[in-house]
Amino acid sequence: MAAIEVRGAVGAWHPSYFVKALESYGEGEQVPIPEDPDFNGIAQAVSRGLELPRGLVTVEDVPDGDQIIR
Repeated sequence: MAAIEVRGAVGAWHPSYFVKALESYGEGEQVPIPEDPDFNGIAQAVSRGLELPRGLVTVEDVPDGDQIIR
């Protein structure tokens, strides 16, 4: 693996969304809501999930875009 690119509306995503899908939260569970774009947090969550070094992951904001991981 040479690199991982994460692109999307970064401000709309909380790093925990890469660990647990929004649909997985049960009734009464607190769903994390992003307060600010967390580029580093998203990169760390993706690298941990893929068990790859953090240095391989870059995050780019694409306003009003979907998250795309390559």
